[in-house]
Amino acid sequence: VAQPVAESRPAWKVLRVLGNLLDAPDFDYDSSEAVRDELQNLDGRISENLVTELEASAELTVKAADLDVPMYSVDALTRRAGSLQQTVDAATDWRKTA
Repeated sequence: VAQPVAESRPAWKVLRVLGNLLDAPDFDYDSSEAVRDELQNLDGRISENLVTELEASAELTVKAADLDVPMYSVDALTRRAGSLQQTVDAATDWRKTA
């Protein structure tokens, strides 16, 4: 656990504000405990099996060729790594088509 940086807020507060801005019903929680209690009171609709299924379905496989910008062109460290720029995933000609 770490102290919040600057004016950052817990995720549940951010989601509550977004829900209120979108006029979504039932986004009036006062604490993270209230969110937890609501989840526990869902009459068993959330189970470990469901959590496992959600985690499995959340996995996403992206091929380097499907990216708009090649993965080795994103940050300064990998752009300057000559060995990475010589790989197939570097796609050195992407700037010509972008």
